[in-house]
Amino acid sequence: PVSRTTEQIAAMYEEVVANNRTPELLNIVDFRMNIRTLMVALRLRRQGKSAPAGRWGTGPYTRIIESRWSDAEFGLSAVFPWIPDAQMFLDQGDALGLETLMMAESWKKLGQISDAHPFGFEQVFAFVYKWDILHRWLSYDAEQARERFEELILEVTSDHQNLFA
Repeated sequence: PVSRTTEQIAAMYEEVVANNRTPELLNIVDFRMNIRTLMVALRLRRQGKSAPAGRWGTGPYTRIIESRWSDAEFGLSAVFPWIPDAQMFLDQGDALGLETLMMAESWKKLGQISDAHPFGFEQVFAFVYKWDILHRWLSYDAEQARERFEELILEVTSDHQNLFA
């Protein structure tokens, strides 16, 4: 929820990291938290604020972002190639475009993880996370979302038909 403070989110993240025994699940959580941290940094910089200090994000990239605050992509475009697009959507005030970009990047990451573990718990986790993304897409534009949903169903069913043929 939006009402959670940075401290609460950081504490939850640290608990997950400390108690997680599955590297791929940690990979999913890290990816989501890295997106959140980068978006906070992009928004703060867009507001003209200087590099944040103290606890403002989570994960391994917070210090890199702080030290490379003036770099256009914080020196992380090789790791997160979507940063320029996110910056463009922020500059244009295109919240829907930004949200779509973030969901698409998450979808892509989840696909990579589920493809790497086709019969594991990671795939189940990725599937549930994808359904959450799909639910969010459905809430934006019903007709467009319905069409996308039908495309995804065809994609999934054709993949499984090929797999078991």
